[in-house]
Amino acid sequence: MIVFKKLGINFVHSPKTGGSAVARALAVLEGNVEEFDRLYAARRQGEFHLTGLHSPCDKPMPGITAVFQREPGDLIESCYNYARFRKFWTKGAEAFVEKFEQQPKSMPVPLSFYSLYGKNGYKKHCDFVGNFETLEEDFLKLTGGRGKLKVVNRIPKEGLTWEQKRRCIKVWEQSL
Repeated sequence: MIVFKKLGINFVHSPKTGGSAVARALAVLEGNVEEFDRLYAARRQGEFHLTGLHSPCDKPMPGITAVFQREPGDLIESCYNYARFRKFWTKGAEAFVEKFEQQPKSMPVPLSFYSLYGKNGYKKHCDFVGNFETLEEDFLKLTGGRGKLKVVNRIPKEGLTWEQKRRCIKVWEQSL
């Protein structure tokens, strides 16, 4: 969780939901973007990890707790593209889906928590639940119309078929 004290926002950064762009835009609004960029760059290099960055909501500060979520099929496709881009995965889409089907818990994070399947849990613990599909619009709702969200996707996309997405979603449904 990233706490923005001046804004009164506790932000849960969920992987592959536009969280980095949202967190940076909140840091800009708070006037602390240089410190955020320094910590974020160090975290990417493995020198620093923001404790609890991907943790469930627990309201550590007064204010609202916010999170963004994503449609499950697009979320798994984004994870696949990220793994390819970072060279964590080189065996192709079908092998990725087969690995997911065989060992869903071997994926880096419990992805179903960050998808629309986790929405009920989010609503129970978070004051604001935004959607990746309406990221810019929901960011404005979160901030009361302040600031601008700049979404930059540097990862080349290679799509999963709808059938491959459906197979992954089926695994999630069974594990929930």
